[in-house]
Amino acid sequence: MNPYDFAIQMSRDGEMFFRTLTKQVKKPGLRRILVLLAKDQAIHRRDFAKMKKAEGRSLPDVGNLAGAVNPFAERLKRLGRGERVDENLPPAELYRRGQALDKACEDFYRKRAARVKDPRLKQAFLGVAEEQRKHYFTLEHLINFILEPQQGLEDAEWTLEEPLE
Repeated sequence: MNPYDFAIQMSRDGEMFFRTLTKQVKKPGLRRILVLLAKDQAIHRRDFAKMKKAEGRSLPDVGNLAGAVNPFAERLKRLGRGERVDENLPPAELYRRGQALDKACEDFYRKRAARVKDPRLKQAFLGVAEEQRKHYFTLEHLINFILEPQQGLEDAEWTLEEPLE
């Protein structure tokens, strides 16, 4: 299997994972976050398809992907066995869990890159890993954005009675 084909499938599984969670939850805010994460996986899939078109058609198949199960496919299996998301999770925690999934995906590709000898395959795996890393940091920015107002209030040294200069 081509590394890009595997990445495309992983993104497809990620989208399905988040959409499955969306059907489980009742809270509208949590649903919106899950829909955003699902849409992000769809964007990821398109990015990997572009990478494949640009450089992946001539890559040889990778034997070390045979039988490999991606982190999203593993989570989908757990959902199939009845695992559910805690609806009382704060949005930042949900994004952190998304980050953990992105980190697991990045690590997956970096380990695969370390196992191949062909420099083109190694570069393909590392390129996909880097895309996962970017996704991780996008979620990091969202977490910081969510937490920033709270942090600002906690760090404030003035009160409303004091004039602002």
